[in-house]
Amino acid sequence: MAVSFRNTEPPRADRPAGQLVAFGSDAANEVSGILKAAEGKDIALVAAGSFFGLAVTADGTLLAGGQQKDNRVSGLPKATEGKRVVAVSASQGYGLAITSDGTLFAAGHQDDATVTQILAATTGQRVIDAAAGTQHILAVTHDGTLLAAGRDTDKQVSGIRTAAQGKRVTAVAAGNEHSLALTDDGTLLAAGLDRGEQVSGIRKAAEGKRITAVAAKWYFSLALTEDGTVLAAGEDKQGQVSGIRKATQDKRVTRLAPGDICSLAITADGALLAGGDLRVGHVPELLETARDKRALAASAGAVLYLAVLERSGPCGPLKHGEICLSFLTTTTDSLLLKRGDTTLGIDAGTARIWKVTPEVPEAQIVVRGAGGGDLATGSLYFTLTGTDTIDIDPQNSQLPAGLTISRPAPHANEFHLTWTPGGPR
Repeated sequence: MAVSFRNTEPPRADRPAGQLVAFGSDAANEVSGILKAAEGKDIALVAAGSFFGLAVTADGTLLAGGQQKDNRVSGLPKATEGKRVVAVSASQGYGLAITSDGTLFAAGHQDDATVTQILAATTGQRVIDAAAGTQHILAVTHDGTLLAAGRDTDKQVSGIRTAAQGKRVTAVAAGNEHSLALTDDGTLLAAGLDRGEQVSGIRKAAEGKRITAVAAKWYFSLALTEDGTVLAAGEDKQGQVSGIRKATQDKRVTRLAPGDICSLAITADGALLAGGDLRVGHVPELLETARDKRALAASAGAVLYLAVLERSGPCGPLKHGEICLSFLTTTTDSLLLKRGDTTLGIDAGTARIWKVTPEVPEAQIVVRGAGGGDLATGSLYFTLTGTDTIDIDPQNSQLPAGLTISRPAPHANEFHLTWTPGGPR
């Protein structure tokens, strides 16, 4: 399996991080192993292989758990030790990781030359995306060149290279014996085995549309349009195609995670959805765990399902564009935020939700004394990123003297505003 989120939610370790949840058979310790590795850590990225899983912490450390085979679990974390991992991919046969300097690391099948070939092809290149198929691997360099290695029985390697020739590729996805690529103008490319119309069908569905993400698994393909619509084509024996289309109908989807018999998707407001055979892989338990929580990332394998859920702060689960503001002070003063006709009051020692709007990113801030007078005034200027992370811009904000801001968890949309009367700015 391979999926790229580069054009909707970049697969970077500076994405919002949260708690890892994992469900599956655990026949090879793929569930217990990855959960143990991630215990107590904030996770930003995940990739589920057949019997192993990869996870990346908020600071870019690669974790792995599951079947100790072909160095996928032990070798990749060791090879990337001390480096900042920014993207991962996993399949039945391979595990891939990209570090912040664009170096590709790969581990997997020892009985073929695919790993050796793709590493040789990417030597000296800055890789921006990579996808692990069942027996082939795709990679994209910073200048948009598509590289491919591995089994080519149905032209899943040579065919996608030919289709991408002369084009600037931004993302790739690899299934069992087919490949997808996305160009910088939103065009979807496909090549390889087409027995279930996973190639011709997804091409037809994407015709005339601007595509922002591609995903592939076994004998089916998924794609995402710029308005968040899910496109799907290919083998549908367990409802992997029709099921995910139905589950995401009329919803704006930002992330896709195809699995062998059940696929996952995340909507713009963080809801985790599933389509396919929901009776296996503990998918119902995953959905129940994620209910009423904001999903930040997800990945589906053959018998392993991973998701990253936002940790609930004092405000509880946050929706898209929301932040949690806590007002900390030793006095009985309060804090006011104002934007147009909207005013939010936060009493000392409490937390409230503030909705940030891109149209008016600035808010007035007032520290009000217990007696009703204004003690200090200023402004906060918010910035929204494509990763759902909201920041406070220190250059454009004017903090009142004595008010400081801190973030208790990296990349979480939660802020502590601490008021010290008479304190330095």
